[in-house]
Amino acid sequence: AGTLEFSNGGSSTGVLSIASAATAQFSTGTFNFNSGSTVTGAGTLAVASGTTTFASTGTTMTAANVSVSGGTAEFNGPVSVSQFSQTDGTIGGSGNLTLSGTATWSGGIQAGTGITTVAATGSLSITNFVTLNRQFSNLGTLTVNGMISAIPWYIYDDGGTTNINPEDYTLTNHGMMRTVNSGISEVAIRFVNNGELELQAGTLSFTQSVINSGGTVTIGLGTTLSTTGINYTQTSGSTIVANGTLASDR
Repeated sequence: AGTLEFSNGGSSTGVLSIASAATAQFSTGTFNFNSGSTVTGAGTLAVASGTTTFASTGTTMTAANVSVSGGTAEFNGPVSVSQFSQTDGTIGGSGNLTLSGTATWSGGIQAGTGITTVAATGSLSITNFVTLNRQFSNLGTLTVNGMISAIPWYIYDDGGTTNINPEDYTLTNHGMMRTVNSGISEVAIRFVNNGELELQAGTLSFTQSVINSGGTVTIGLGTTLSTTGINYTQTSGSTIVANGTLASDR
């Protein structure tokens, strides 16, 4: 039990075992899990600040819980966690992140060339404003109560150029995605639906292209799905059940 804090960087080629109810917290500096290192146990790996990096080969990451509240967690090899929380900071790297259990995301950035996947056994609740600069796939349950964008809210026009194209990043839904926010939820990256999209409350607004590719979209009574000003494509075998309002100009 308790928390062990790594506050001045470092490196590992050995085993870090985190017991249940215990936390290994990384803050300030750079800590590298190099080839040969293992992180395991039923406890929590917490990244609070600084940079924590996992090598692309020779590392094993099987800690049950991961929490990111600041700094950067660079996963360059595959990582699968049963409990996940991100309130700020950055997830990066070339490795794929699989969320196999309960997960929450309320702030921060997910970037890099890896893919974030909500497994069939997993559920992810997105609240507030989050930034997605990587590919994302949902096989389980995704609940959106906020905004998903490819551009961080703190990037303003200062006369320069920000080379971020929201169409370069795709949220692909193979499972169940639903909105529960009574206000406005927004997806500001490309969206492909192969599963079920269900509006339970409020308005869901898409600001980039949408492809309903064999999936089902259910617009609940009193809700609104807005695809105004974007390219919306519906392929053969797709279904829209409109008990609410579909706002579209295409």
